[in-house]
Amino acid sequence: LRLNPFLMDPSSPDSLMASLRGQGFEVKACEDATACFRVEGGPSPVAQSPEYLRGEIELQDESSQLVAGLVDCSGNDVVVDLCCGAGGKALAVAPRLGPQGHLVMYDSRAAALRRASSRFERAGAMSKGPPLSFATALADLGPWEGKADWVLVDAPCSNSGSLRHHPECKYRLFEDAAGTNEFEELQ
Repeated sequence: LRLNPFLMDPSSPDSLMASLRGQGFEVKACEDATACFRVEGGPSPVAQSPEYLRGEIELQDESSQLVAGLVDCSGNDVVVDLCCGAGGKALAVAPRLGPQGHLVMYDSRAAALRRASSRFERAGAMSKGPPLSFATALADLGPWEGKADWVLVDAPCSNSGSLRHHPECKYRLFEDAAGTNEFEELQ
């Protein structure tokens, strides 16, 4: 989990951890990422917790948080997230961009960008974060050519990183030859 700095003070995560523990969740601080927690068990999915529903926490692996932390952007930078999926890394970067900055998210899958938009809305980033642009076609990135200060590329844009949490999905990816061919083309 990642604490959402749009709605919570990331320097004092203790009350959030105490609240989750009070609901029966087994919560530990992550080893390397700040404002990061690992939920190792609980009475229900953490996505059903009041903290998640209020947008105070985000579901995100520590490794993704560490990658987002490497983006040392300033308040007026332009950050482009290619292959953004549901926008987790972009959402982790967004609090470091100010109203003069800009966050551009690209994914060829419109459904992924809809999830990203919903995620940004729930987190309060639509109103408190930097200006946002969403693109599903490479041509939509034209206005940003040569203007990006930072570019995140989570290649090969296949969503295969989520297999760790949903290993059953690998069978759907390769159920038939058409699925295998599509995956190969994407890579």
